[in-house]
Amino acid sequence: MYFQHNTDSHNRVHINNSENISQNYINASYINGPLNNDKNMFIATQGPLQHTIQRFWELIITQKIKLIIMLAQLSENGRVYNNK
Repeated sequence: MYFQHNTDSHNRVHINNSENISQNYINASYINGPLNNDKNMFIATQGPLQHTIQRFWELIITQKIKLIIMLAQLSENGRVYNNK
C-alpha cells in the first residue's frame, strides 16, 4: 500500500528556477546525510507515473542525479504504481 505525502516547503526540491509552483513542483524532498556537512545529500521522491515521467527526468537532470535507487515494486496486486 502506498500513501501520497506532500513535501514541506523548507526541504522541497525545485526542478527549475520558476517561481510558479505549477511549473517547478515535484513531490520530492532533500534529505541530509549522517554528518553535519551532508546537507541535502539525498533526494527522496515517489516513482514516476505515466503522467509524471517528464517531471521525474527533469528532476534527475536539473539536480545532476548520478544514482537512482528504487525501493518499491513497479506494481502490486495488478495495480501499476511506477512506470519505467
